[in-house]
Amino acid sequence: MLPPIGGRNVVTMRYIRHFNLLYVEPFDSESLIKIFGNILEWYFVNLPQPLPKGITNLKDNIIGSTIELYNKVQTSKELLPTPAKSHYIYNLRDLSKVFQGIAKATNKSFAS
Repeated sequence: MLPPIGGRNVVTMRYIRHFNLLYVEPFDSESLIKIFGNILEWYFVNLPQPLPKGITNLKDNIIGSTIELYNKVQTSKELLPTPAKSHYIYNLRDLSKVFQGIAKATNKSFAS
């Protein structure tokens, strides 16, 4: 959508009016802990067979370490996206997939 230079077409205001710029402030760690804490709490309560207390007591450690890892990956200088490695873009979807995977685990998954 650059100005017309050497073969580029003009982008009209009639076309541009259909687009909006939207910005959402990133969540802070406290909000993420609350959100994913509620998700795990709901999962632990609504299982058909309750999990052992040793597993449910790990909830805070799971949430804290996952969010800490997410924040480190977000600020990492080694994992910046490049044209050759454009898959190095991390967002909340990646973080939520961790908790989605935990929520799909059954009581048998935690058996030793």
